[in-house]
Amino acid sequence: MNLEAIQIQIPSDLLQHVKNKIDSYEEKISNIVIEQLKIMVNKKEKKIKEQDMLQYFRDIDLVMSSDRQQSMAENIISSLKVSKIPTHSSVRSSLSKLKVPLSEEVLAMRGE
Repeated sequence: MNLEAIQIQIPSDLLQHVKNKIDSYEEKISNIVIEQLKIMVNKKEKKIKEQDMLQYFRDIDLVMSSDRQQSMAENIISSLKVSKIPTHSSVRSSLSKLKVPLSEEVLAMRGE
């Protein structure tokens, strides 16, 4: 493994405390810093991969952004021109007249 050194400044009392608590502190601290940097890099790479995958799914229309969902919902609602919200019984009555394959939720609502 190729190592590079960096210099940091910490209060002398903290450094003395670290020296007193850790045997061969330089090696152990270096290993801790190396492991932490690896964790940070892995998290960053994972986040980038997740963002790239999400964008890919958006590009092929598998998922929609929340803005696009909101816009689509507003367009659908505005085109419905419903004067009043239907009651539960009127929805149930309409569903009972359908003859196409239905979801389990619709079948349960129809009482079948």
